[in-house]
Amino acid sequence: MKKVVLTCLTASLLFSCKKDDKKDAETSNLGKNEFKIGNTTYNKGSILSQSGTIILTGVSGTSGGTITVSFNEGAPSSGGTFKIVSLEDQDMADEISIAASTVMGSTVKNYKSETNSSNPSAKVTVDGGKVKVEFSDLTVKSDDGSTEKVSANIAE
Repeated sequence: MKKVVLTCLTASLLFSCKKDDKKDAETSNLGKNEFKIGNTTYNKGSILSQSGTIILTGVSGTSGGTITVSFNEGAPSSGGTFKIVSLEDQDMADEISIAASTVMGSTVKNYKSETNSSNPSAKVTVDGGKVKVEFSDLTVKSDDGSTEKVSANIAE
Protein backbone atom coordinates (compact mmCIF):
# COMPACT_ATOMS: atom_id res chain seq x y z
CA MET A 1 0.00 0.00 0.00
CA LYS A 2 2.85 2.36 0.88
CA LYS A 3 4.42 1.73 -2.54
CA VAL A 4 1.13 2.52 -4.36
CA VAL A 5 0.70 5.81 -2.47
CA LEU A 6 4.31 6.78 -3.16
CA THR A 7 3.91 5.95 -6.87
CA CYS A 8 0.67 7.97 -7.11
CA LEU A 9 2.27 10.92 -5.34
CA THR A 10 5.32 10.83 -7.62
CA ALA A 11 3.11 10.60 -10.73
CA SER A 12 0.94 13.51 -9.63
CA LEU A 13 4.03 15.65 -8.99
CA LEU A 14 5.46 14.84 -12.41
CA PHE A 15 2.24 15.62 -14.26
CA SER A 16 1.49 18.77 -12.28
CA CYS A 17 4.95 20.16 -13.13
CA LYS A 18 4.61 19.50 -16.86
CA LYS A 19 5.43 22.63 -18.85
CA ASP A 20 2.77 23.83 -21.27
CA ASP A 21 4.60 25.48 -24.21
CA LYS A 22 1.39 27.18 -25.30
CA LYS A 23 1.30 29.28 -22.14
CA ASP A 24 4.94 29.54 -21.12
CA ALA A 25 5.22 33.31 -21.49
CA GLU A 26 4.86 34.88 -18.07
CA THR A 27 4.04 38.31 -19.40
CA SER A 28 2.22 37.86 -22.68
CA ASN A 29 0.26 34.59 -22.24
CA LEU A 30 1.03 33.73 -25.85
CA GLY A 31 2.62 30.55 -27.18
CA LYS A 32 6.22 30.46 -28.33
CA ASN A 33 6.73 32.78 -31.32
CA GLU A 34 3.21 34.12 -31.28
CA PHE A 35 2.32 37.79 -31.24
CA LYS A 36 -0.82 39.85 -31.12
CA ILE A 37 -1.52 43.15 -32.86
CA GLY A 38 -4.87 44.58 -31.85
CA ASN A 39 -7.29 41.65 -31.58
CA THR A 40 -5.44 39.43 -34.07
CA THR A 41 -3.00 36.72 -32.96
CA TYR A 42 -0.28 35.77 -35.47
CA ASN A 43 1.64 32.49 -35.49
CA LYS A 44 3.15 29.83 -37.78
CA GLY A 45 5.72 32.26 -39.11
CA SER A 46 9.47 32.45 -39.15
CA ILE A 47 12.11 34.20 -37.10
CA LEU A 48 15.25 36.01 -38.22
CA SER A 49 17.88 37.28 -35.84
CA GLN A 50 20.92 39.32 -36.80
CA SER A 51 23.08 42.04 -35.23
CA GLY A 52 20.79 42.76 -32.29
CA THR A 53 17.56 42.74 -34.27
CA ILE A 54 14.94 40.00 -34.10
CA ILE A 55 12.17 39.85 -36.71
CA LEU A 56 9.23 37.51 -36.21
CA THR A 57 6.68 37.02 -38.99
CA GLY A 58 3.32 35.34 -38.64
CA VAL A 59 -0.03 34.71 -40.26
CA SER A 60 -3.63 34.78 -39.13
CA GLY A 61 -6.11 33.62 -41.72
CA THR A 62 -5.50 35.77 -44.78
CA SER A 63 -3.51 38.48 -43.02
CA GLY A 64 0.15 38.65 -42.13
CA GLY A 65 2.14 40.49 -39.54
CA THR A 66 5.63 41.16 -38.27
CA ILE A 67 7.18 42.20 -34.98
CA THR A 68 10.69 43.64 -34.92
CA VAL A 69 12.69 43.99 -31.71
CA SER A 70 15.81 46.16 -31.87
CA PHE A 71 18.40 46.06 -29.11
CA ASN A 72 20.56 49.15 -28.65
CA GLU A 73 23.96 47.48 -28.35
CA GLY A 74 23.56 44.28 -30.35
CA ALA A 75 22.20 41.01 -29.00
CA PRO A 76 22.20 41.01 -25.20
CA SER A 77 24.56 38.69 -23.35
CA SER A 78 22.30 38.56 -20.29
CA GLY A 79 18.62 38.95 -19.61
CA GLY A 80 16.63 41.30 -17.46
CA THR A 81 13.91 43.87 -17.65
CA PHE A 82 14.31 46.12 -20.68
CA LYS A 83 12.58 49.47 -21.10
CA ILE A 84 10.61 49.86 -24.36
CA VAL A 85 11.29 53.21 -26.05
CA SER A 86 11.24 54.72 -29.53
CA LEU A 87 14.09 53.85 -31.88
CA GLU A 88 15.15 57.51 -31.91
CA ASP A 89 15.40 57.65 -28.10
CA GLN A 90 17.15 54.32 -27.67
CA ASP A 91 20.55 54.97 -26.12
CA MET A 92 20.95 52.62 -23.13
CA ALA A 93 21.95 48.95 -23.13
CA ASP A 94 18.73 47.98 -21.35
CA GLU A 95 16.41 49.69 -23.86
CA ILE A 96 14.68 48.15 -26.87
CA SER A 97 12.39 49.47 -29.56
CA ILE A 98 9.48 47.59 -31.09
CA ALA A 99 8.02 47.88 -34.59
CA ALA A 100 4.93 46.05 -35.81
CA SER A 101 3.33 45.69 -39.23
CA THR A 102 0.11 44.19 -40.53
CA VAL A 103 -0.66 43.21 -44.11
CA MET A 104 -4.16 42.46 -45.34
CA GLY A 105 -4.48 42.25 -49.11
CA SER A 106 -2.67 45.30 -50.43
CA THR A 107 -3.10 47.29 -47.20
CA VAL A 108 0.02 47.61 -45.05
CA LYS A 109 -0.01 49.33 -41.68
CA ASN A 110 3.21 50.06 -39.78
CA TYR A 111 3.45 50.82 -36.08
CA LYS A 112 6.33 51.66 -33.76
CA SER A 113 6.95 52.07 -30.07
CA GLU A 114 7.23 55.52 -28.60
CA THR A 115 9.02 56.72 -25.50
CA ASN A 116 6.35 56.86 -22.85
CA SER A 117 6.56 56.44 -19.09
CA SER A 118 3.46 54.24 -19.14
CA ASN A 119 5.03 51.69 -21.51
CA PRO A 120 5.30 48.18 -20.12
CA SER A 121 8.77 46.69 -19.87
CA ALA A 122 9.93 43.66 -21.79
CA LYS A 123 11.22 40.56 -20.07
CA VAL A 124 14.38 39.41 -21.84
CA THR A 125 16.05 36.08 -21.11
CA VAL A 126 19.23 34.69 -22.63
CA ASP A 127 19.94 30.96 -22.54
CA GLY A 128 22.85 29.46 -24.46
CA GLY A 129 23.11 32.59 -26.60
CA LYS A 130 19.44 32.38 -27.61
CA VAL A 131 17.31 35.41 -26.78
CA LYS A 132 13.68 35.38 -25.66
CA VAL A 133 11.61 38.58 -25.47
CA GLU A 134 8.19 38.83 -23.84
CA PHE A 135 5.93 41.85 -23.45
CA SER A 136 2.23 42.57 -23.38
CA ASP A 137 -0.14 45.45 -23.97
CA LEU A 138 2.37 47.84 -25.47
CA THR A 139 0.66 50.73 -27.25
CA VAL A 140 2.29 51.34 -30.64
CA LYS A 141 1.52 54.22 -32.98
CA SER A 142 1.24 54.34 -36.76
CA ASP A 143 2.25 57.19 -39.05
CA ASP A 144 -1.40 58.24 -39.37
CA GLY A 145 -1.68 58.58 -35.59
CA SER A 146 -3.77 55.47 -34.92
CA THR A 147 -2.71 53.14 -32.13
CA GLU A 148 -2.86 49.42 -31.39
CA LYS A 149 -1.96 47.20 -28.46
CA VAL A 150 0.82 44.70 -29.17
CA SER A 151 1.93 41.63 -27.18
CA ALA A 152 4.60 39.07 -28.08
CA ASN A 153 6.44 35.96 -26.99
CA ILE A 154 9.53 35.78 -29.19
CA ALA A 155 12.15 33.05 -28.78
CA GLU A 156 15.11 32.38 -31.07
